[in-house]
Amino acid sequence: IGTGGVGLMKTSVQTSRFRTYFAGESISSPPFSTEDGGYAYIWEKENPVRITLPGTRHPVYLLQKKFAGLGLRARYLRDHQGNHWLYYQKSGQNNLVRIPAPGGGAPRSYAFKTGEVHLGHFAADTDGQIYIGLNGVLYRFNPKTEQFTEHVYQAVQPRGSEVRSLAKTPDGRWWLGTFRGLVEAQPNTTGDYDFRLWQYEPGDTNSLRNNDISSLLPDPNDPNFLWIGTKGGGLARMDINSGAFKHLT
Repeated sequence: IGTGGVGLMKTSVQTSRFRTYFAGESISSPPFSTEDGGYAYIWEKENPVRITLPGTRHPVYLLQKKFAGLGLRARYLRDHQGNHWLYYQKSGQNNLVRIPAPGGGAPRSYAFKTGEVHLGHFAADTDGQIYIGLNGVLYRFNPKTEQFTEHVYQAVQPRGSEVRSLAKTPDGRWWLGTFRGLVEAQPNTTGDYDFRLWQYEPGDTNSLRNNDISSLLPDPNDPNFLWIGTKGGGLARMDINSGAFKHLT
C-alpha cells in the first residue's frame, strides 16, 4: 500500500499485520507496477526504485537524475516491455517521461495538453501504448511514432470531471472512473471509441450507488466483471456485458 508520508506498507493476510518500508516517505500509487523475477517497482524519493521481495535491504534507484518537487503530483508505472513511465504536471503542463529498460537509451520527455488543473490517470496497454484519461479526453501515446491521439468523450460527460482511475478489461474496453460517473470506451471499426456514461439512477438497484468513483479493477479471475470502488457508495461489481451492478458494501 502506497501512502502519503508514511512509506510503503505491506500487509499479511495470515497475520493481519503491517510492515513499513521507506518510513516517512511518500510512495506514489500504484506502489507496485510489475513484479518481475522477484522484484517490484515503486516511485519513491522522486526516482523509480527496484526492490527485492519480500525485503528491501538493497533498493536500487534506477535514475541518477531525480525529478525534484513533484511529490504526489506524479504517477508512475512500468509497462510490459520493461520501460518505466512517469506522468506529471508542472507549471500547467502535462508531461510524459519514458525511462527505457536497461540498454534502451536515455529518458525521453513528451509534453502535451497545457492549462489543466487536475492530474489525470494513466495505464499501459500490452502492446506498449500508453493511455491517459484527462478531463474529457482519453489520450493514446504511441512510443514508436511518439505521437498522441485524442479520443474526446465530452459529448457524454462535460469537461471538469476529474479522472481518478483508469482500467482496461480483456475485451478491449477502457473504463474511466470520475467523480461524475463511470465512462466506458468501446473500440469501434474507425479506430476511435464509442463512449457511454454510467451513473446513479434513482430507484434502480442495479445502477451505481454513487457517481464519485475512486478505483477500478478488472476481475483477475473472470473477464466479465469490473470491480468499482466509490466514495460514499461502497464497493460494487459490474457485469460489463449486462451493465448490472452488484453492491457488496
